Formats: sequence, C-alpha cells, structure tokens
Amino acid sequence: ILGVGAISGSWVTAVIAVSVCLSLATAAILLVRTRTVTATLAIGTAMIVSNTVTVWSTGGLEGPLAGLLIVCFIAAAQWATTSRLRGMGWGLLAAGIYLTRADAMILIVPLMVYAAIRWRRAGLPSRWPISGLLMPVLAWSVFSWAYYGSVLPNTYAAKTNVAIPASELIDQGMFYLRYSVGFDPGVWVPLVLAVVAWLLTRSRVALMLAIGVLSYLAYVVWVGGDFMAGRFLYLPVIVALAAVAEASRLPKP
Repeated sequence: ILGVGAISGSWVTAVIAVSVCLSLATAAILLVRTRTVTATLAIGTAMIVSNTVTVWSTGGLEGPLAGLLIVCFIAAAQWATTSRLRGMGWGLLAAGIYLTRADAMILIVPLMVYAAIRWRRAGLPSRWPISGLLMPVLAWSVFSWAYYGSVLPNTYAAKTNVAIPASELIDQGMFYLRYSVGFDPGVWVPLVLAVVAWLLTRSRVALMLAIGVLSYLAYVVWVGGDFMAGRFLYLPVIVALAAVAEASRLPKP
C-alpha cells in the first residue's frame, strides 16, 4: 500500500489497487481448485455478475483480505496433516482470518471441527495446527488488552452494548437480508450452488462450508444486519463458491 500510494500519489487508489489484487488472487485460487467445466463456469459467472462480489472486492481491505485467507485455508485443509510445518501453517491461516475479521471464524469453524475429528480418528497430532492458531491470537490478545483494554474488537461492544430488544434486532437482520437481495438479486445463486454441489457429490468439505455459511447468515440476522447492503454477504458468497470448487474435485456418488 505504501509503495502504490507513493507512486500514484493517492492512498485511496492504493487501497483500491491492493483490494483488486487480493480479490483477483481469491478468484484465481477458486478457479484453479475446480475440476469440472461446469463448476468453473458457475464460479466465474457468479463472481462477475454479483454486485456483492464486485462492490465489496474493492470496498476496503478487510473483506478481500479475509476472503483470500479463507480460500487459502480451505485449499490447504487437505495437506494440513502431512507435516508439522504445514499443520502450523494451516493454524496460522486460521489466526490470520480471526485477526482480520473475528466474525469470519463462524464460516470455518465447522470445517475445523470436521478436520479435528478426522485427525483424532487417524491418530494424527493436532497440536501443530492448534499452536499455529493460538500463538498469534494470544500475542495479539495480550497487546490488545494492554493497549485498548479489551481483547474483542470495538464492533463487538457496539453490537452488544445496546438497549434494543432481540426481537427488533432479528427483524432488522431479516430486513437487511431482504434489502441485500434487492441490491443483488443473484447473491443467493452461489449459496444454492453450494447446496447443489453437495447433493451431487456428497462432499463433506462442501457440507461443512455450507453449514458455516448458514451459521454466518443466522449470526447476521441475530446482530441486526449492517448499514451497508451486501457487506455481510461477501464472505458467505466466497465460501459458498469455495464449496462448489471443493465439491467439483470429487466424483458424483
């Protein structure tokens, strides 16, 4: 960002340029992970025509960075147990997701639980991924507590320290989803594609990702949505497309 800003003379241009690069890297990984023409066309078309993707791919650094880390995390899941270094690297990716946007962990927790169960059944050590996750998170938490007086982001306090009945927050959250669909009618296509991909292949990874997406949408409703249409749907869309890509790697049952 510093380099692009210095060259262009505009920090806004630098942020947009870096956001575009992060989003292009995310799209490239998703397309490389696919193994069928149908999945490739579905993912490519969804990313091009979706207002949610196109707008929030350049709407700041947080979303594009979290999206890139998530697709890397999903792609790396298959080799996380092949060595200590790779296991720790997988944990570091999870830590990066948490430190970039804590609520994004909801999207990947089901996959993490599934991976932990597989490791336990196979007798594989899980201490290396756990170490990779905990070390950066604990280090940041200590600094955050000492400097800010809290280990949780300000958005947590903003969303919980309000005297608004839960029923009203839920109503507002449902309105947010409806409004976001009006902003981007095609936003549900990737979510439907993820479910269809799981039904066709019975991919457990795709199922875990779909559960993560549904859990995140429930969270969005619970906290009352957001002030910007589509912002809280960008990451679920990316995860849903990742589910399609991972499902395409398996043969139909």
